[in-house]
Amino acid sequence: MVTADLRFALRALRHSRGFAFAAVATLALGIGANTAIFSVVNTVFLRPLPYPHPERIVWATEFFPKSARPVVLMPEYAAWQQSNTAFDRLEATRTTIGVNLLVAGRSAERVQAGHVTPGFFAMLGVSPALGRDFTGNEASAALISDSLWRGYFQSDPHIVGTAINLNGAPATIIGVMPPGLLYPDAADTRYPDGADAAVWLPDAVDAQGIVPRRSMRIVNVIGRLKPAVSVAQAQSDLEVVARRMDSQYPSPWSTSHAQAHVRVVSLHDQLVSDSRTALLVLMGAVAFVLLIVCANVANLFLARAAARNREIAIRAAIGASRARIVRLLLLESSLLGILGGALGIAFLFWTTSALRFLLPKALAGAIPVDWRVLLFATACSLAAGLLFGLAPAITASRLDLTAGLKETGGLSGPRRGARLRGSLAVAQLALSVVLLIGAGLLIRSFLVLLTVNPGFDPRNVLLADVSLAPLQVYGPPQQAEFAARAVQALERLPGVQSAAATSSPPMTTFNAIASGLHAEGEPESDEAVAITSASSHYFRALGIPILAGRSFDERDAAGAPRVVIVNQALARILFRGRDPIGRRIVNDPRDPGVTVIGVAADTRHRALDDKVWPELYQSFSQSPSPWISVVVKTASDPSGSASAVRRAVQSMDPKQPLFDVESLDQRLSASVSQRRQRALLVGSFGLLALFIAAIGVYGVMAYSVARRTHEIGIRVALGAQRPQVLRLVVIEGLRLAFLGTALGLAGALSLTRVLKSFLYGVTATDPLTFVSVVAALVAAASLASYIPARRATRVDPLVALRHE
Repeated sequence: MVTADLRFALRALRHSRGFAFAAVATLALGIGANTAIFSVVNTVFLRPLPYPHPERIVWATEFFPKSARPVVLMPEYAAWQQSNTAFDRLEATRTTIGVNLLVAGRSAERVQAGHVTPGFFAMLGVSPALGRDFTGNEASAALISDSLWRGYFQSDPHIVGTAINLNGAPATIIGVMPPGLLYPDAADTRYPDGADAAVWLPDAVDAQGIVPRRSMRIVNVIGRLKPAVSVAQAQSDLEVVARRMDSQYPSPWSTSHAQAHVRVVSLHDQLVSDSRTALLVLMGAVAFVLLIVCANVANLFLARAAARNREIAIRAAIGASRARIVRLLLLESSLLGILGGALGIAFLFWTTSALRFLLPKALAGAIPVDWRVLLFATACSLAAGLLFGLAPAITASRLDLTAGLKETGGLSGPRRGARLRGSLAVAQLALSVVLLIGAGLLIRSFLVLLTVNPGFDPRNVLLADVSLAPLQVYGPPQQAEFAARAVQALERLPGVQSAAATSSPPMTTFNAIASGLHAEGEPESDEAVAITSASSHYFRALGIPILAGRSFDERDAAGAPRVVIVNQALARILFRGRDPIGRRIVNDPRDPGVTVIGVAADTRHRALDDKVWPELYQSFSQSPSPWISVVVKTASDPSGSASAVRRAVQSMDPKQPLFDVESLDQRLSASVSQRRQRALLVGSFGLLALFIAAIGVYGVMAYSVARRTHEIGIRVALGAQRPQVLRLVVIEGLRLAFLGTALGLAGALSLTRVLKSFLYGVTATDPLTFVSVVAALVAAASLASYIPARRATRVDPLVALRHE
């Protein structure tokens, strides 16, 4: 019996190709979007980390009362390693840092290097694909990544034993790590694009073990729990050791009133914690799209079922039960759901690569389509088929046989399901309002962010970085000389208007932050102050106004009295409205301090959505740095000068690679790329929802006009004018729009609160966004109602009176 019904359902859909195509295409959009976002959720939250028994690998850190962030110092780690009873192994790693890689016969390369304790990879359960792992405190050993081996070393099969040089220190390659290695490292904030580690070096633990906190080396601690040991037990175990350590050797961040506390979480939770809220918001957004799609297809199904009243009545008259009729219609809806799901999966394979920006840095890579994703797509397909098919099937099964047998199979007859069709249209509109307001808030937030004045002029500015190594060769005098020669060489290039050197260019984090600075004769300030070294033309190259005093010049050379420039924020904090020019800033009572020679305008240094930091600029000649960024202001597009800039800087020392060569506009754009992509993605879902909802309103109104042809004909015959008929139909559509909008606004006021952390410069109840969305929805509903209304005004009364 089921087989016969299935064959009939297939024939019915084949005979209604237009309806089937519209339903399948609409479902494919909803199911495909949901499955695409779920594939990201699956990669981030559901797929286990690629290690043996990953559930036993945890991340441990310590929170100090006076520390701005959780840290573990090397002595703490040594104490934990020696005294804990909860871990099979407890290892440590340090955040990756950039190093200069030199190999005989090859060009210099800038790579990221991670420092790990010798048993780190063994703890993870990862072995080198070539060579061997660290076996102890091998100071000159190095492991390299598969990508570095395949790229820079061109897959050299004899790579093991190759001598290399890292920042001037010799090392020997002992192994190549396997491809796709997930290296659990804290994000490197200096390089926001997140270059993966390419080289690993052994990080020795102090042979003295637990020592007074002379070592301020900060490490990330990762361990493998013993079988049957819980995360809570491990945390209690480390807490005991940490308290004993804190009482014997107080930390610089400890206080007499509050103790440090330990936090242990699974490594997986640590790596994905920052992505959780964003992905849940996106998953909710696409779920709304699927519900709108189901409501739309349900309306199509209701209209089709109404057109089949006579067929259904005949089936019931010859003995078909209500259950049989419901089953037949549900088979048709399930087939449509499955076909829509199949097309949605094809859509998924096309979109996953575009969604990689949603992955956290630690899990960046391909988004696999595994059995969980396919199972989710199948479940979505079946659920959608049942969801949009159940209500129409039940409604159709309640057909009055007498009325049904009298009908001709058209759209005339009783208005069964009209209330349900209207309710579905209202639901679509309400869900669309919620989604559109969420999308509107994100888009408006992004647009507000773009209007933020960064405090500098990014146009026609090229940036490039060089990190001088080894420090034995490039001490402070040599660093200052290198920067000065580089600036002179760059200023001689055609098209270059100005050039400068700095230790910390815009759109990166600061290399140095100090506290305790104060104006001479004033109390100390607890404010964290960013320290930047800059050469004389830095402010001119970036268009940063000097509001008072002067910029750096040849008077501020090495050996001259030390001078600084402060930004407005720092001037307000230290000098409290008084003129800072000529006054001194001190930090250490033994230090004579520095003299303020200028006040610069505030800048958004790290990101457009970051606060304005109090910033102190030092003369690069007086306070040089091994981290040098050259800033080149050109007369036209700076990309054309990139090769010349690279040659000019590297001609001074080919062993110093130039890296991150890009325009300031590119860095500025990259700093807001996540907000841009998130707003575009949710905005696309919102527009899709609005389009589908408008189609839903159009379908309801078109069906209503067709059902009311006889009534409209009578009205026209009795003298109703076209504007009156037009108004009659449009008002009915607007009634649905206003009801859906009211329900949607109530839902939006509750749900948009979760977006607060993603907004900048707007509130979750931004009036402009709410009004704009309501206006757009009413306009779309009006247009969707106007088209059927125009058709209604053209009804011929004679034809309409014969309609029944």
